[in-house]
Amino acid sequence: MKKLIYSALAMAFAFFAASCQQENLEPVAESNTVTYTVKVPGAMSTKALGDETTAVNKVYYQVYRAAEVDDLTKTFVYDGTEDVNDAGQASFELDFVKNQNFVVLFWAQKSTLDMYNTTDLRKVQLVNPGDSNNAAAQVFAGSNFVTDCVPANGGNVELTRPISQLNIFTTKESLTFGGKTIGLVKSTVTVDGLYTTYNVAEGAAVVTPTPAKFIYDADTVPATEDTDPYAYVAMNYVGFAPNASTTVQVDFTITTSEGDVPHSVSSVPVKPNYRTNIVGNLLTESADYDVTLDAAWAGENIIVNNADEFAAAIARANDGDVINLADGEYDLPTSLFAQASSGTFTFNGSGVDTEVKGASSSNVNAPGVYANGKHLIFKDLTYVTPNNGYNGGFGHAASVTFINCTIVGQFYAHSGAPHYFYDCTIDPLTGYLYTYGSDCVFEGCTFSASEGKALQVYQDAATGETTVTIKDCDFVAAKQAATWDGKPVTGIDINSNGALFNVYVENCTTTGFPTGLNSGSDLYNIKNGGFAKVNLWIDGEQVAFVGLTPVTAGVGIDANGAYNIFNADGMLWFANEVNTNGNSFSGKTVKLTDNIDLNGIDWKPISQTGATQFKGTFDGQNNTISNLTIDTTDKGGNYASGLFGWIIAATVKNVNIDGADIMAQHYVGGIAGYLEWDGCTVENCHVTNANIVAKHNAASCGNKVGGIVGFAGNADTLVKECTVSNSTIVADRDAGQVVGAAKTTNVVNCSASNVTVSVAEGCTDEDAGKNVRAEVIGRVL
Repeated sequence: MKKLIYSALAMAFAFFAASCQQENLEPVAESNTVTYTVKVPGAMSTKALGDETTAVNKVYYQVYRAAEVDDLTKTFVYDGTEDVNDAGQASFELDFVKNQNFVVLFWAQKSTLDMYNTTDLRKVQLVNPGDSNNAAAQVFAGSNFVTDCVPANGGNVELTRPISQLNIFTTKESLTFGGKTIGLVKSTVTVDGLYTTYNVAEGAAVVTPTPAKFIYDADTVPATEDTDPYAYVAMNYVGFAPNASTTVQVDFTITTSEGDVPHSVSSVPVKPNYRTNIVGNLLTESADYDVTLDAAWAGENIIVNNADEFAAAIARANDGDVINLADGEYDLPTSLFAQASSGTFTFNGSGVDTEVKGASSSNVNAPGVYANGKHLIFKDLTYVTPNNGYNGGFGHAASVTFINCTIVGQFYAHSGAPHYFYDCTIDPLTGYLYTYGSDCVFEGCTFSASEGKALQVYQDAATGETTVTIKDCDFVAAKQAATWDGKPVTGIDINSNGALFNVYVENCTTTGFPTGLNSGSDLYNIKNGGFAKVNLWIDGEQVAFVGLTPVTAGVGIDANGAYNIFNADGMLWFANEVNTNGNSFSGKTVKLTDNIDLNGIDWKPISQTGATQFKGTFDGQNNTISNLTIDTTDKGGNYASGLFGWIIAATVKNVNIDGADIMAQHYVGGIAGYLEWDGCTVENCHVTNANIVAKHNAASCGNKVGGIVGFAGNADTLVKECTVSNSTIVADRDAGQVVGAAKTTNVVNCSASNVTVSVAEGCTDEDAGKNVRAEVIGRVL
């Protein structure tokens, strides 16, 4: 059953479609479907000893925007339920919109259970502890983060119990006294020291000032089988404990065939998703108790106290297990979980002092750690790599996720498996963190580059396509580094070697990195080496296109040698190349690949004077340049103004200009001021919403002004199939709607609509007002 996730606004207007595209108010036909497989491991197991009893049959979920999940005044954008099958799984589909992050919260229980208020999964409340020995009272919880339509861990979600199980047993020997068998009838249990509210988003109990007392009313004791080593007295799923181990007071009364036997046990350890067992000769009030905290609840939690226990813990782990590591150093073996062909395994540390070390490349199956088909999750620990070669990664893994980890040393995201890094601190030392052909997500991470190297989006193969998302990350270099050939290292180095990369960078900062040679940015650089196949977006703006060898920010060279410009930075580079560096682009083609907005830019015309001139071909490819603003009123008479100034033996074609404000003196046009020499052509160019004014100065009055070109009088220069609309032209003389001054043979198939041409005020030149006409050509030469 497919569910659609909408924005709050789209939902308010009752649109019924969403897709993996930017949200808007219009329904979108296509959708990106995420398939979730929610596992309720051990959902069938309700007892520490004895038979299994089916309990959980329903998964409830709520979807929140990631930015709003911590704000309890915000509600979910969608919720629903799904059935749990006999294998303890629920599978269903959700659709997500692109460029947004979501958190999906899950809660699983028996559908008829009335113990919990689950209206808001961020504050699930235990409202009715219920009777003792309720085998159907276990519940499960978990969450999943979705970045730009990509769910963490590929949509595989393992739920765990937010509650603790409290088991009370008596020895079977205690059931016989003086030759008489004592029958167990019922039990009542009180637990003092836990909490009533749980936040699924935080994965923790909501700790209120005063813990609560939970009373589980008298009910029949669980059945005891002949094969059980102990006799059951009570089994209860008790309230919410903090994630750290805590202790509670447990009082219980056993009703037997001979009467009631009360007990009180203090300092009983409890922990979420753990079993606490109280065992003893409980049919006497003065019994000795053996109290244990058991992590092997349905095989989900394995406690490792030191390095000597690590290998054995890995050897016994199964799908869905959590290996809980105390502080200390742990060496990963070269092969993980050989007994399981697939599954999810979580390494849960105690903080930065829990140090897990990756394996070296001595493993013949794969560089680093061989983890064939496994989903690996690392939480709250330090991961250290050997920092050489291809070591430290996980060969043939199904996916790898790091959450709130510190990663030290060169790391390779191996073998095409998706990798996720959330809220991590990463120091690659003398190497990089290499994405190495894998889809990767970095969110909320800090690259603390002690040796000046951080992240390299990399693949050494010539084929393949990967997507790398980098959001809300800080890149900080303690020193500046260079590549092997002496080139500067930026925060994000991209080296495709022929593979296709789609890279999305949003809200990232850099400190201490040098400027990339090709990008002009310290945040990123695309290395030369063949025709780079990189699509790169920075804060929503595409700054690199596939198939282009990068030149600088906003400019690349395609396979035909043409310069491709795709943003305002690229246009500024082009103008500077001509005006300052004297590059005429003779014999070269420069193309626009997208619409370009020059808003806020004081445009310096390309080929400002006869000293530096453009001599190539500029092809706008029918793209639009908007908000062209020029003020050259302080320049001399030979300064031509427009998108181009003077152009010589050049062609400008297929350019649209929408919105131009040009103030100049002489030779002024929306496209070019002055066409010089034979073969100089402006073709299929269109200007609209322009205000073009030639102002006089002390020497002479402003003249030769048109909507397209100021002057086109030399032999064989050509203005062809151009239009001007909704514009004003102001000059002292020689001004027309399309061209200020030209031979009639030089202007072909051009027209104007709603274009006014008027005489400027204040000019005292004796020729003031001449040839200022609302005609295609102002002055016919």
